[in-house]
Amino acid sequence: MQKHIIFTGWLKCNQNRVGGFTLIELLITITIAGILAATAAPSFRGFITSQRVKTASFDVMASLTQTRSEAIKRNADVSMVPASGGWSNGWTIVSGATILRSQEAYAGRCITESTSSDCSTANTITFGGNGRLTTAATAFTIGTSPLTAAADRVTRCINISLSGQPSSKLKGVGAGTC
Repeated sequence: MQKHIIFTGWLKCNQNRVGGFTLIELLITITIAGILAATAAPSFRGFITSQRVKTASFDVMASLTQTRSEAIKRNADVSMVPASGGWSNGWTIVSGATILRSQEAYAGRCITESTSSDCSTANTITFGGNGRLTTAATAFTIGTSPLTAAADRVTRCINISLSGQPSSKLKGVGAGTC
């Protein structure tokens, strides 16, 4: 019968080693992660700014659509009334004396009408029972604060068609009004 010899010498050498990372490996990993984070931060800031403007424009679009829909449903005038200080401070949808919806203010964003470049100027928008505007046609410009550097400024435009249907489009980065 043959005897098998098993070599276990290498196992004895590694029995005292504890699993884990060395301090050098940990420092190198943290340094690489820091460099990657520093590289990604500026583009991530632009993404967040763009998403905030997009959210505000979506809320304006949803409110305009709801105002128009309520006017058709009630066959009566329904208005979207800006808060004191302009659209950036919020708005309310009203039918007569009934408040249908209120929107809070948007910090750091400027919502203006096409007739003004001032964030504090605003006019009431009213839809009639047929779903068309009874007030002058209005386009909205939604963007970052005027204090934002021109190259970082993001602007979206909302136009209301003759039939009363609102539509939204991206104006672009660094662009001004619609």
